[in-house]
Amino acid sequence: MNYKKIFADLQNLLSDPIYSIPKRQSQSDYFPAFLESKLSEYVSFYKNNLRPIVNKLPILEDVKEPKILLHIELLSEGINNAILDYFEGKILTATTKFNDALKDVLYSDIKPVIELDSNNTFFRARIIQDQPFRTEDMFHVPFQLRNIVSTNRYSIPGLPALYVGDSTYLCWEEFNRYRFRDLSFSCLSNSKKLNVISIQRSEDFLASICDGELLDDLIQMLFYITLFPLTLACSICVNSAKSVFKPEYIIPQLLLQFIKDDSKLDGIKYSSTKVDYSKLVNVPAYNYVFPVKQISHEGFCPALRSIFQITAPTSLEIEELIENPVKQNGFIFSSFGQPTNNKPRQLNFYEGSVRGYDFTSFGYIEEKLKTRILQTLQ
Repeated sequence: MNYKKIFADLQNLLSDPIYSIPKRQSQSDYFPAFLESKLSEYVSFYKNNLRPIVNKLPILEDVKEPKILLHIELLSEGINNAILDYFEGKILTATTKFNDALKDVLYSDIKPVIELDSNNTFFRARIIQDQPFRTEDMFHVPFQLRNIVSTNRYSIPGLPALYVGDSTYLCWEEFNRYRFRDLSFSCLSNSKKLNVISIQRSEDFLASICDGELLDDLIQMLFYITLFPLTLACSICVNSAKSVFKPEYIIPQLLLQFIKDDSKLDGIKYSSTKVDYSKLVNVPAYNYVFPVKQISHEGFCPALRSIFQITAPTSLEIEELIENPVKQNGFIFSSFGQPTNNKPRQLNFYEGSVRGYDFTSFGYIEEKLKTRILQTLQ
């Protein structure tokens, strides 16, 4: 069995434009019909292109091609039916159909869930208001203020959740490039391993598996291929940002609800619709959402408090005031630019502006935060 050839063939097909996310609609598209057409297109792509290759892979006895196709079809059907029911106001029925379809994939022989190691580094940002933020202000919205939790792609109105990102650059993009000096940042770290569903770009997925064992990488490919209908349904750009109801948020919100009610799952890892990933080199830029697991009338979720430690917040302005960098001949001398690892990280703001990430304000504030004390909220 020429596994290297099969790997190369699958790798090539996973680079096909059909795997490109996010997907964009035209203003005239009817969302249920648009999503159904995209999912149908993917099922056909699998049958015509991937299936002949996957058929050559007797990797695991239980993971056989007919089951993969069945999972793809059932997941696609469940997503489509959930959308149609939701549009008819049948929220409970929509939730049930979506949950049943997702359980069929997650708790079968296909397990498209990734495990995050403990002691990961995450960042969280907030726009600076009149009063300086306390450490607890940088955690999830406390239960007594749940009335301010609004709808968003992975946000259910009134349900607090902890939102973090891989980098301060990502946080800045998520705030629509808000003035960086007016953002306050905290660093967070998880004390235990976390199970998350990954809504991942195919480019990043392929880059993450290329250094592993060949057979393990092939199995991961099968998981990614099987779960892609969910990835697609969660990665559709909003047609009207000012609309109160955004149908593009239906499946992501149903997924968040599924995560909240499942004791085996902790959160979702998902790509940003605001980041131009082509301008990043070795700069992590994924979001994570961890919904509350234990509800209370005030304070914070005990489960999330026990998992995540957090630093006191800081900002670029505060750090520069503390450090008082010396300006000489037009250059600022400080601790900017200390490399964080052996892989050069680069950021390209515009054509001809490639810079080492560690020499930017993003890299600077991250390094400052990484030296701060992590604490558990009481």
